[in-house]
Amino acid sequence: MYLGICRIEVGVQKRRLLELAVFERILVVDFSALSGTLLHMKQKNKKMAPVNGKTPELREDMSIRDAAIASFAYYYRNMLLNEKGTLEDRDPEFLHYLRVASKRLRVALAVFGNIIDEKESAYFKENLKSLAPVLGKSRDTDVYLEFLDEKAARLMTHEDQGDFHKYRNFFSRRRKLRKGAVLAKLASAEHRKFKRKFSSFIAKGLTSESVEGNAKVIETAKACMDKCIDKMVKCSKELRNDSTDPEMHEFRIRCRKFRYATEIFINLPGVPAEALAEKLIALQRVLGTHQDAVTAGAKLDSFIRTHPALAKSKALGKIRNLQDETVRKSREKFFSILRDSMKDITSFRGNS
Repeated sequence: MYLGICRIEVGVQKRRLLELAVFERILVVDFSALSGTLLHMKQKNKKMAPVNGKTPELREDMSIRDAAIASFAYYYRNMLLNEKGTLEDRDPEFLHYLRVASKRLRVALAVFGNIIDEKESAYFKENLKSLAPVLGKSRDTDVYLEFLDEKAARLMTHEDQGDFHKYRNFFSRRRKLRKGAVLAKLASAEHRKFKRKFSSFIAKGLTSESVEGNAKVIETAKACMDKCIDKMVKCSKELRNDSTDPEMHEFRIRCRKFRYATEIFINLPGVPAEALAEKLIALQRVLGTHQDAVTAGAKLDSFIRTHPALAKSKALGKIRNLQDETVRKSREKFFSILRDSMKDITSFRGNS
């Protein structure tokens, strides 16, 4: 078993943090040792779209060991492809899906954690976790600029344009700073070391002959889903209509983690992973809208503290009203669907 992964040559220059050379050779993940399945992906000098891969398409006859290594390789491959697009700066969605792929890989490491060396797993998860704040800040700025361009801009009159563009330009400049931090992180010795070690880890495979590793993945899928459902039910009972914004955000994070765990197993027959994931997505989307509006309010407050002359700006007042209204409506929508959603989610318990 091996993984031929193209090296990304990064050059640090005076005015640019890095440049990315094209993939040097074909990316090949050979799973012939698992089932004769060959995942063969060619990347040349042509354009590619951001990669949003949800499931490694596991088979029910796979052992947990083989399913684990297939999952790790799949999400890691998606990370590399989206990292390439991020470094080439073609589309902001590459950064978004780089972030998503890194989170999916962290979840996969947790799901299959009982058959991985604990110290090795901790190192990988810690390095993936270190990407989160850097990628998150950059992505949040991208999302906020989309909000300003697609929603807030519609409310602006001719008289509002001056203040609105001052505000928007502030975040446009911040986007460049955030992107610079992303490029620096991806060019760092720490990140390059992580990629070398993880590539070697996949190439080596999981050699442990433990009983857990030899069991069929279908059993892990059923146990994982039931565990996720139990935790979701417990967490949902802790929420009330007056729950704080951070409490709602924490529930959103749990929805996302449980969804990613569930989506690993979508292809397995007899496991209602896709239906469960759809319920989690519905909750996650409402909570995402809520969290975006909450953080948007914090951004506006911070801007006004450093630009007090604009504290009474009509343009910024319109933006605040829009953000506050979004917070209110998304909160109401979330609590209106939470109980019924949890009933649906609970119905999957023991049915996998």
